[in-house]
Amino acid sequence: MNSGIIIVYDRPGCGPICVDNTIAQLQRVSDDRALVVKRYSECSDPFNSREVKLFTIPGGNAALMQKDVLFSETVEKVQKIVQIDGVSYLGICAGAIEASKDYSISQFKMYEGGVLSKESIPYTPMLNLYSGSSVLVPQQSDRVGLCTSQEVISKYTFSAKLVELTGCYFPNPEQIPDTEVILEYTQDCQREYSFYADFSYLHKGNNSACAIKHKSQNGTIVLSGAHPELGERAIMKISESFGTNEKKKNAFQTVASEIAPYDKERDEIMGLFLRELSIPTKQN
Repeated sequence: MNSGIIIVYDRPGCGPICVDNTIAQLQRVSDDRALVVKRYSECSDPFNSREVKLFTIPGGNAALMQKDVLFSETVEKVQKIVQIDGVSYLGICAGAIEASKDYSISQFKMYEGGVLSKESIPYTPMLNLYSGSSVLVPQQSDRVGLCTSQEVISKYTFSAKLVELTGCYFPNPEQIPDTEVILEYTQDCQREYSFYADFSYLHKGNNSACAIKHKSQNGTIVLSGAHPELGERAIMKISESFGTNEKKKNAFQTVASEIAPYDKERDEIMGLFLRELSIPTKQN
């Protein structure tokens, strides 16, 4: 019999494909004898700390989330259930950005319309469960636009390829108290390739933390800049939304083919996230 609830936030700003795939993956990976996965919009009491074991904000557009009139109220309630009541929190891409102290791409080069430039994003996250920063992962070229596949490695030297949709990384997490890196990009986020023999050296001398675990007062949080929930079908579906824009469609379709062999590994990464949050999985 189910004894707890996993909430997946689905209000404006959350990408519908990200929401659907996060729910599906959590249902595959979490222990359904102990937990039931519910949409925020379908739950009568999504902030009941006696029942809710994990609150998840999936990918989307963090700036659009803040335009939702109910978001500030949601922020206060999430802060309470995590930091006071000890409920776990999982943020993916936009959910990770929103949970960090600040967010920026300043000092990092971007390709826009084929022109190399620098800019800053005047955006301040509201949730602030993590006392460190999140920074946009620069794109490799304007050919790939919004979407790249990124090779990642877990703290157990387990590797896979995940989708990065203008996601983030976490600079200098070792300088933030009660923070542990659990997933790394295998190249640093300034695109300087490095070759290391083991994981313990991956985050020394570069800023490539893809996912972190952090103690946020009484609660534990995991934040991921890349998307373990999105597989080939999801990315192909997104590509269809570009209509006649062949450049973007081709970029997304290329990424879809690159991540296609990693369905099992993506689920294992989500399983890792849940175990770090003390959420029962089917492998426990």
